[in-house]
Amino acid sequence: MLAYMPKIYPDELISSWLSRWVGHCRCSVITRCRTLSAEFAIKFSEDIKTALRSQYIDIGAFLWRHTMIPYYIRYMDAYARRVALSRLEHSGKIDIADYMLLNHATIRRIRYCPKCATEDRLMFGECYYHRCHQLRDVSICVKHGCMLASTYITLASATLNPPDSTIPIEAAIDAPCNKRLVDYSNYVVTAFNDTDIDVSADYVECLHRLSARYTLWNSRLVDYDRIVRNLHEFYADCGICIPNAQFVQYVVDATRIDTRIILLLLFMKQAR
Repeated sequence: MLAYMPKIYPDELISSWLSRWVGHCRCSVITRCRTLSAEFAIKFSEDIKTALRSQYIDIGAFLWRHTMIPYYIRYMDAYARRVALSRLEHSGKIDIADYMLLNHATIRRIRYCPKCATEDRLMFGECYYHRCHQLRDVSICVKHGCMLASTYITLASATLNPPDSTIPIEAAIDAPCNKRLVDYSNYVVTAFNDTDIDVSADYVECLHRLSARYTLWNSRLVDYDRIVRNLHEFYADCGICIPNAQFVQYVVDATRIDTRIILLLLFMKQAR
């Protein structure tokens, strides 16, 4: 039976909660769970599940609110979302390759907002990792409008380092210099936090209208290369890695689901 379990904070990443637990207890909670990545892949032991349920916390809802799974499965149908969440709850295993077309191998590190960290320390006595700061292509804190800073911990890491030991008390606060990046960051965070997830089915029709705009006049073929060129032009100076034409085709044709590519396309369509 677990004698202590820390409170989880609003929008806290699940690995942040476990890391704080390690710091509070001065011992390794990793013996009670298996951490496969900082984003979401956690294998809970039965005593952790029991402790959560004793506080009237539904495991599925807990994972939905404190992992990155809503981002990856947002544009799937309801059945596929239930299967993915059930797999995460019961096995702790999620293969990102099942939900994304990985076309760039950049190392992603856990990020934080210096202003959020200061506020968290004042309010809770410690800081923590926020989920919205870990969203792909989001490099701005939409609450404070400043650039996010990076820790040395990768999102693929299984290391449980307490946030207070990795987030400095004082850090440089940089203002964003690209309005489009600010707008896109707000767009992604809003989509991530939108509880009415069923409206996501509308994205298929939106992408269909987008493809019609790029259909070659003398055929029914879509010019995916031109879509990619427009993506490069639209997101120029944003520091965003643009997917290749083949991956864009998979998404527009609804052959594969990739939240990142869908958001890039929908925001460009909306802004234009």
